[in-house]
Amino acid sequence: MLTSGNQSLYSCSLDEKGKLHYEEEFTKAVKKYEQESQLEIDIETVRVVEDKIGIYAGLWSAEGEEIEEDTYFCYDLVTKQLKKEEKNDPEMFYRYIKNSK
Repeated sequence: MLTSGNQSLYSCSLDEKGKLHYEEEFTKAVKKYEQESQLEIDIETVRVVEDKIGIYAGLWSAEGEEIEEDTYFCYDLVTKQLKKEEKNDPEMFYRYIKNSK
């Protein structure tokens, strides 16, 4: 997963190995959250498990001030929904363990 200069999100295809494609709905969901919260998401780690993308990030103000260091989000590839998770949320923990193998 990477962020381009225009803040669009790209990832390796979940269907075909090695193919890079634009995650339009994911980008829209992140931008919508940023607009509604008036914060910027600084994505640090991404874990894809089954049909969910787990995101570890920091939250920053528009002025460049760090608001929250350890923030967890989950993007559901089926429902196209982004939600903020609590640090010890069972789903977040499951993604962490599943990716640690």
